[in-house]
Amino acid sequence: MRRPIHSRRPVAEILLLLLVALLLPIGPAVRAEEAPEPEIITTEQVRELARNLMQLHLCQHSMDHAFMKRMMKEFIKRLDGSKTIYLQSEVDEMLKKTPEELADIAQGIQEGNLKFFQDWIAEFKAKYLVRDDEFFKGLKDRKADVMKKITREEIEASKEDHNPKTEEERRNRILLLARSNFEFYRTYQPEDDAFILALKTLERLREKKTKIDADKDMAKEVMKAFMAALDPHSEYMDAEETEEFRNSMARSFSGIGVQIRACLAGAQVVEVIKNFPAWKSGQFEADDQIIAVDDFVLSGLPLDQVVKRIKGPKGTDVKITLRKALKEGEQERKLANVTLTRDTIEL
Repeated sequence: MRRPIHSRRPVAEILLLLLVALLLPIGPAVRAEEAPEPEIITTEQVRELARNLMQLHLCQHSMDHAFMKRMMKEFIKRLDGSKTIYLQSEVDEMLKKTPEELADIAQGIQEGNLKFFQDWIAEFKAKYLVRDDEFFKGLKDRKADVMKKITREEIEASKEDHNPKTEEERRNRILLLARSNFEFYRTYQPEDDAFILALKTLERLREKKTKIDADKDMAKEVMKAFMAALDPHSEYMDAEETEEFRNSMARSFSGIGVQIRACLAGAQVVEVIKNFPAWKSGQFEADDQIIAVDDFVLSGLPLDQVVKRIKGPKGTDVKITLRKALKEGEQERKLANVTLTRDTIEL
């Protein structure tokens, strides 16, 4: 299990957490109204965290050349974890730093000067992301390519631990991601819907990259790369990620008691959990589509955002709009509005 390092805690508490996190029990899920406010880690905090974590670590007490090489590799993973943006030759060039250059970068971190990484993010967006704009726009016209079955050879090739060598290989990797998405969604959606969902999923992944802010997100990305280089079993998390981590590990949460998965209309019900609000209402069944929550239309919303809207404090009401599963002989799905009172869902 990865151990979260949270920037809002005092430095001493963070260092203690790094040592004892594995020994502590996971607390209960945080209620929605208790979610931490959005935060931005500062360059000064990075400086203090880096210095103190180095002092605490059993083996790594300085940002030497080997450490800085690892950190730069981790920073590249942060930007291009799917290995579809950079060519291998571009990665090799980025890592081709002299000992003096690595020492300068390390000195910058120690002084709270992260301009090297700020410029890196800016170049990543301005030079590398934009070159695929037209390719992504054209995917909607390549339906046959996206629907093409993935071969065993392609699966094996995708496991190779290096970036693509050519532009053609790089574009094919992007296309392979779309095809993988399609093969998943087609298992429970009509092919046309699965195709649209496959492209939407790919677009959201790309959108996350385009939204990285060289000023606001720089320190967080540096801290994540730093922690990964220092200890592969630890991870820096901001407030929102800490909230998600706690919820994912919690044995209970407040909601309505349905398991859902993505669909174009919003979310599709996979299972109605017995003895909880949705089941008690008698209005929910597998294959129903949740299309609105409190009259907010869900179409186009990522699944995690749908879940956030359905969850809420215990005892509060939530209005769910359903497109009911088709019955034998029916031509169209019927609509139903159901108001439920959220309750604690035990996992």
